[in-house]
Amino acid sequence: MVWDRDLDDGELGERLIYALLRPAVRMAMRSRLPMKELIRLTKLAYFQELRARGLTLQETAESMNTSMPTAARLSREIKRNFLRPEIEHQLPQRIEFMLWAEPLSRARLHQLISDHPAADIDEALDAMLEEERIVVSPSSNDVFALESPGVRLVRDSWFARIGSLNHILENLSNTVVTRFFEGPHDAFARTLNFRISAERFEQLQRFYEEIIWSSLVEFDEDAKGADEVRDVRLSLFWHAPGDRSGDDPV
Repeated sequence: MVWDRDLDDGELGERLIYALLRPAVRMAMRSRLPMKELIRLTKLAYFQELRARGLTLQETAESMNTSMPTAARLSREIKRNFLRPEIEHQLPQRIEFMLWAEPLSRARLHQLISDHPAADIDEALDAMLEEERIVVSPSSNDVFALESPGVRLVRDSWFARIGSLNHILENLSNTVVTRFFEGPHDAFARTLNFRISAERFEQLQRFYEEIIWSSLVEFDEDAKGADEVRDVRLSLFWHAPGDRSGDDPV
């Protein structure tokens, strides 16, 4: 039987990609997006990933087996329509994570975040200063530090929500790669189905606020004095439709 045999990396990769594509297809069907447009968006995402890995425009065009004019058009469309949530949400989060360990200069941030133009990094720094997420070091106007490492900044704009979705899905894809190709002990994934009364549903939110989040803040603070520190990205989300009668209990 097919599920009893080992898979080579090529077939395993195809099966994982197929599994990861199905949520995108479901969303496309829900939005009544034509197949042609779904293929166009796939090309844009492929282009963006190649560029994020440091490939030049020429190298990206060659990798996608497309012309330079087509690659330039894809680049313009991504910048115009899709990069804003990443710049406004994910880029500041990356900067915060880097500043957690120590203050960093503007020049050093430009060097470390090589997949974003310097202008985007400067824009993110200006916004973070205005929102008081970071402060300027007393020793230099071009050295930045975190204002308060344990503070969450939750926004309700669609830009922020899309940025959060990008972050969650990036964590999901990295977890898949780790569990299937690298070392499953370095990644964890579980989906739990359970029932909860309507009266206690709000308690689920309080459980996150009072237990999970407070524990993570404690872990983070404790790591500052540790000899060895591991970077962990934890994504947590739940879905509670009205009828759960078809699900098996935990």
